[in-house]
Amino acid sequence: IATGTPLGSYGLGLFIGAQPLGERQVPVIQHGGTISGFVTGFWRMPDERRTVIVLSNLRSERTGDLVGALAAALYR
Repeated sequence: IATGTPLGSYGLGLFIGAQPLGERQVPVIQHGGTISGFVTGFWRMPDERRTVIVLSNLRSERTGDLVGALAAALYR
């Protein structure tokens, strides 16, 4: 389903779309979630077989920022 967000299309609990990483657009499969004070973030870059996973026991909106920053560091 097209979401109209920079995350890409959504289906089966995953966002799938290209994200700006380094100097190019990279296909990324993403998922994140929260429950009872825990936050998770998952980005998979299948073309390069790279994955970033962040697990936190602090309920923070910054977890998504951290996943993106770590993924971007892989493409510097």
